[in-house]
Amino acid sequence: MFGINQDDLDYIFESAGQNVLVNGNPMNAIITNPPLGEYEEKYIHSRQNVSRGDMVTLEGEQYLCFTESITRRGGKYKNRIRHCNFNVKVTLPGEEVYVGDDPFTDEPVYEYLPGEVVEIPSFLETKSYSVTSGVWVTSNNEILVTMRDVAERRSIFELDDTFEVMGKTWRITNILLDKKGLITVNCERR
Repeated sequence: MFGINQDDLDYIFESAGQNVLVNGNPMNAIITNPPLGEYEEKYIHSRQNVSRGDMVTLEGEQYLCFTESITRRGGKYKNRIRHCNFNVKVTLPGEEVYVGDDPFTDEPVYEYLPGEVVEIPSFLETKSYSVTSGVWVTSNNEILVTMRDVAERRSIFELDDTFEVMGKTWRITNILLDKKGLITVNCERR
């Protein structure tokens, strides 16, 4: 209905914007606060689109964009980001490395090198209830872990795999890929 004056919008971003990193790349954005909630969340207003699944570094903290934004609103993009409240520790697959030949049998000898342990910024939620046959069931041994969807993570997280978070071992019971840019895994404590 009303046109947006690009010079005015540029002035607002220059005056009120702050430097953030989006997937490691610098960007000028305006950060505002939604109503207080259970998790640390912020709105990010930007001239370039921040997509669902993008990692935003703000004041040294990691945030994950968890909403979809395709079109501009008032000449800018607006998304909601959530603080990554945990780092999930995962051991990458190891590999066998040739170290030489056995001097007695001339057979090749391989040594197994364990995989690297990586930490993946994620936001973790406890699954507080579910409905089974019309009955509310509460559980404190189930969590949902949401992280950025990148190709190598799809091979790391498979059903029945385990990983550590909060000093406990968790088993993956379901993998959700229904939100482009995000992987959400349902887990139960082992």
